[in-house]
Amino acid sequence: MVSQITPESPAYRQGLRSGDLITEANRTPVTSVQEFYAQLNQLGSEKVLLLNLIRDQQNLILALKLP
Repeated sequence: MVSQITPESPAYRQGLRSGDLITEANRTPVTSVQEFYAQLNQLGSEKVLLLNLIRDQQNLILALKLP
């Protein structure tokens, strides 16, 4: 779960919010922060992270372009 995010951050500007529950990163289920970072560390040169998440009891897909 995203516990804190600042409005000035690139992730916030692209749609990620505090309280979002990330269930998948790049089509791989994640159940812990360690699994999330493992997926983040496997990004290729494109630097796009595809997230499946739950916000307000709705499933959402969010693509984050990372710097």
